[in-house]
This record gives sequence, C-alpha cells and structure tokens, in this order.
Amino acid sequence: MHYIDCDVYQSQVPHASQSCCYLMHNSEYPVTSFAILDSHTCLTSDNVIDLIMMKLRPLYENRKNLKLECKGSRFTLQDFVFKSTSVQLTSTNSILGILLEVEYLPSVTAGNCYALLKEMVEGILGKSVEIPNYLKIRSSELYSPNDTMQQYLEHFNLLKKSHLSQVTSQQQS
Repeated sequence: MHYIDCDVYQSQVPHASQSCCYLMHNSEYPVTSFAILDSHTCLTSDNVIDLIMMKLRPLYENRKNLKLECKGSRFTLQDFVFKSTSVQLTSTNSILGILLEVEYLPSVTAGNCYALLKEMVEGILGKSVEIPNYLKIRSSELYSPNDTMQQYLEHFNLLKKSHLSQVTSQQQS
C-alpha cells in the first residue's frame, strides 16, 4: 500500500499575504514530514514538525476541508517502481484523479533517465507524455524525496483547482 497525505495550513497573520504551508507525509518515508511553502521551499524533518504546526495555530490555520490523500498500490519490475494511486479530497470523499509515479532506481538524476522513463510510461499509457516542468528545471540536479513531494503537491493543486472550479460551475447552474 502506498500512501501520501497533504494538510493545508493557511497563514493567519494580519496584513500579510494569505500564503499556505503544505504539510505532507509519504509512506515511503514513514518518520519524515515535508513542509512545503508557496515559494516552493521544502523543509524536511522528522514528524516533530506536525507538533510545531499545532503550536503555530495562531499563525497558521489547518484547512481541514482542503486535506488530500493519495492511496494506492506499489509494484516493482526489475529496476522500475510503479505507484498507482487515487487522489481524494477527504472532506467530500471525492476522487479527484489517478496518479502514476514511475521511478527508475539506478539513476539519481532525472535528466539521465528521462528518455527511458518516458518510453516506459508511454508504453503503459499508450499515449505521448511530456517531461514535467519541475523536472525540466532540475534535470541535472540530484533527485531527492523533496522533489517527489513537490511534484505530488503540484498535481494535488491542479486536481483540487479543477475540482473546485467544477463544483463552482455546478452551483451556478
């Protein structure tokens, strides 16, 4: 079972921008928390950051209605790891989409194996795929769990935005 969750904390500081902090957990790293800011800064720590966020309640409010979860399966084929998950908005139990993560274990930089990953994903999905913008920018850098979480957050935000716009258009009809 593969699992990722994302709690959204919104800034409550008066006269400041309404920035968010996304607190994420990944079953691949069970004792690690990832706090990602709107500026894409990622703080990685042990789970003590969850307690710190509770202490920061006057500054950051937990937006429980925006919590996302990703649940699914993990498969291994030779040097490849596949994680197929459904993304759910927990407040409504709505399935927002399905994500497929593909990892090539021998490589530590995305740029060195992107053609191989692209061929593998196109073979599975049967359609052409493009390199994500996040990887284009960091193609020569060492890949880390922070990069994975940043990409999940990017997809979560796209799926959430799409869902909220659909709900809004249905309410206006």
